[in-house]
Amino acid sequence: MAVEGRGDDPLVRVVTVSGMPTAAQVSVGGADAVPASVVRLADDRSFVSVAGTGHSIVTWVSGTTVEFASSGVTWRLRELPPERRVSTDAVAVPTVSSPMPGSVVAVLVTSGDEVEADQPLIIVEAMKMEHVLKAPSAGIAHLDAAIGDHVERGQLLATIEGAPG
Repeated sequence: MAVEGRGDDPLVRVVTVSGMPTAAQVSVGGADAVPASVVRLADDRSFVSVAGTGHSIVTWVSGTTVEFASSGVTWRLRELPPERRVSTDAVAVPTVSSPMPGSVVAVLVTSGDEVEADQPLIIVEAMKMEHVLKAPSAGIAHLDAAIGDHVERGQLLATIEGAPG
């Protein structure tokens, strides 16, 4: 799965989830797995606990995407297609997606370039603001966007494959 944060932290992170909703293990960005659970409270509310800290949050589902919102921040969780996974529990390739509808105004790297973690890749303009999208990890950038492209929220713009080695 991949998770995108909104608010002050729009980076895409690789999330590995195994187990059942009420008894899962979750790892973010390759960190050690911690216990987690999700319990549905009502149609639009759930209780999420990660590493012993719990929060009541707003949730909604659309197709294979689940979104969570709490304290003004929204996270989008989506399952990646099988060809993008190392196994059924792991993501093979970190991705960069547009945080909102807009236009690509700058492409700062070329497809095939080696990039560092947090290196700016693409700038998307939305609502008269520029959003600098950065590499979630070091590796080889493969771009799916060009200057002038209109992009939708959540649209895949780049992937980062492991650095050669």
